[in-house]
Amino acid sequence: DPTVDIAVVPFLPMPFTNFDCLFLPVAMITSEADFANLDIHEGSDVFFTGMFTQHLGDKRNTPITRFGKVALMPDDKINWVFGETPLYLMEANSYPGNSGSPVFFQIGADRGNMIVISSGPTIKLAGIMSGCYNDLLPIQTVSVSTNQYVAANLGISGVVPSYELKDILFSNELKQRRGEQ
Repeated sequence: DPTVDIAVVPFLPMPFTNFDCLFLPVAMITSEADFANLDIHEGSDVFFTGMFTQHLGDKRNTPITRFGKVALMPDDKINWVFGETPLYLMEANSYPGNSGSPVFFQIGADRGNMIVISSGPTIKLAGIMSGCYNDLLPIQTVSVSTNQYVAANLGISGVVPSYELKDILFSNELKQRRGEQ
């Protein structure tokens, strides 16, 4: 789907290389059915980790973590950079360097369907950060309008749902590339 802002790049580091790698278990990827079963809705807690371009670090890249809430879970696609795109919106600021960051649900005992998690919150992949929702505002000057605009960050970010990633990862094309049946 050309409107889904996800790219998949094969990556398997050689042993004894200078990489620290963690792999996300498939069970952490929230499926389309999970959204309903876990009662994920507007107001559900989310967080994401991403690059903080203002401080990349000298010894290592350390991600910044931002917290927020699901703001909109529409049934239809949202008008976005790539056209009509399957997204949900969250109330959390995103800025350059955050696109492609993993977004997570923090699922606790606040579920409306009475799911109670006794050992603390469950973390599930909610999706992939696609960027922030901007509003173009005209720059006002004292004398005349210059027809210049500034993109104001509205504090709303677009997230490609995790099930779109799951569909890509388990597509026939990628299964064949992995040598799976």
